[in-house]
Amino acid sequence: MFMGSFEHSLDPKNRLFIPAAFREKLGDSFVICRAPENCLFIYSNEGWEKVVAPLHTDGPTTLEDRKRQRRAYANAAIVTIDGKGRITVPQKFCDHAQFDKNVVLIGQGNRIEVWNADKWNEELESCDEMDETPLSY
Repeated sequence: MFMGSFEHSLDPKNRLFIPAAFREKLGDSFVICRAPENCLFIYSNEGWEKVVAPLHTDGPTTLEDRKRQRRAYANAAIVTIDGKGRITVPQKFCDHAQFDKNVVLIGQGNRIEVWNADKWNEELESCDEMDETPLSY
């Protein structure tokens, strides 16, 4: 399970440091994909297989099925961690998420979300406004 939030910077080559707590669960390579709300999702390979499993059937697919598959796979990429704990985020994903330099990685249980830091602060404020009642532990 992915939990916590970490602020990091993208370097000029779109390299992003993945925190050790996340790397342990992700392995050496994993999937990054475009996500709603102009952020990115990161899944372990096993997690990604669960996400896309409903897109596959044993029989013929409909046009709608094929379109869902195209959207899922065209907007995803396998990335590999380098020796310094970084990945290179594809430019089209940086553009989608409106990354500048500062980003935030947020653990979300079965995935990690990666946000432009300013956009994340706005999102966090909107989450806080939803319900004033704190979670009970």
